[in-house]
Amino acid sequence: MPTCVVLGCKNIQFRNCGKSFHRFPFSRPQQLQLWISSLGRANWYPTKTSVICSDHFEDSCFDRTGQTIRLRDNAIPTTISTLENNEPQQHPFSTEPPNASDHEFHVTSSPNTTTMKRKLDEALNRVENLKKKLKVTQQKSRRLKKKVQSLNDVVKALQNNGLISEKCASILEGTCMGVPDELMRKAVRNKSKNISKSKYPEVLKAFATTLQFYSTKAYNYVRRTFHLALPHPSTIRRWYQTINGKPGFTQEAFHALSMKVKDATKRGDDVLCGLMIDEMAIRKHLEWDGHKYVGFTDIGNGIDDGNDSSPLASEAFVFMAVSLNSNWKVPLGYFLTDGLSASERANLVKTCLLKLSDIGVKTVSLTCDGPSCNQSMIKLLGAKLDVDDLDPSFVHPANSTKRSMLFLMYATC
Repeated sequence: MPTCVVLGCKNIQFRNCGKSFHRFPFSRPQQLQLWISSLGRANWYPTKTSVICSDHFEDSCFDRTGQTIRLRDNAIPTTISTLENNEPQQHPFSTEPPNASDHEFHVTSSPNTTTMKRKLDEALNRVENLKKKLKVTQQKSRRLKKKVQSLNDVVKALQNNGLISEKCASILEGTCMGVPDELMRKAVRNKSKNISKSKYPEVLKAFATTLQFYSTKAYNYVRRTFHLALPHPSTIRRWYQTINGKPGFTQEAFHALSMKVKDATKRGDDVLCGLMIDEMAIRKHLEWDGHKYVGFTDIGNGIDDGNDSSPLASEAFVFMAVSLNSNWKVPLGYFLTDGLSASERANLVKTCLLKLSDIGVKTVSLTCDGPSCNQSMIKLLGAKLDVDDLDPSFVHPANSTKRSMLFLMYATC
């Protein structure tokens, strides 16, 4: 740290020291020579880092009209005097012993000045390094905050990129307004090498399950943008599980199928099934069950946000597994919706196929009725229904090399 070059002066420049330090005027040679002469130091010439503290200038030498105190152009050090008897400025880390007249107890033998100065410099260097790290961290935080000032910004970005529908956007805006802060905190933690394993907050779970339900592509986009702050899709599939007959994929059904897989594996057999989906119209109705209002759209994430801005459910989207090499059929779950687009239906079908694949069930067919929304869903899955180019199969989401046959059954009533 800069130290005043006046002989006998021990003032050191540091933050909040209460003094100003001024470099020599090398751009003005005549003024520079006057400064050097006033010091009275023989055979000495200043360097570019040499400074003189404000104790050696008269008050008239300072320009105090602005916010920053400056030396006037014609200022010359004039209060150069013997300072040995003056009390030096105390640095917060000073190693000088206290004045005996000020304290009753003091150390009479001073430590090794060189060693203490080296330790002081090392400590100050560590402080500077920590300040730099803090500054970098704050910059990263500001950049992340610019990415998501509010959930509305995220939703608008997804809409502009065509990743979500207007209905999905309205549901996200109405139910998950607390997400940005949670995303920020988790994103900053995930910037380290080890991905954060902390428990996901309820508001983040609601946002993740809702977004993944309506669009897997949009979910993956947001997950990449915020450095894996959102959970892996396999975690979302576990959150979809429910019990007590509530909307979502039923946990007991998949557990029962996993037991069948274990038994079949012991016999050397496979569990083959066909997946059936159907959509049934229900009457819009809102009812208080003693704990909360039911009748709103419910995607089975088990989260009650208490927000009555969600639309009332008008349809139930149902999944069922039917055995192809045994005699059983199991309802896998249902979702209360107010109408689903083709992409949203395809996303749910892929999620169900992945859940069945996770427990070892081999799904070889998909059966549905024939409205236009299902035909569009089938095309999005990868099957072709054109008469001239018919291909009733699509790539299984759990294995890109596996083909799952698709059977389309048109409802007659």
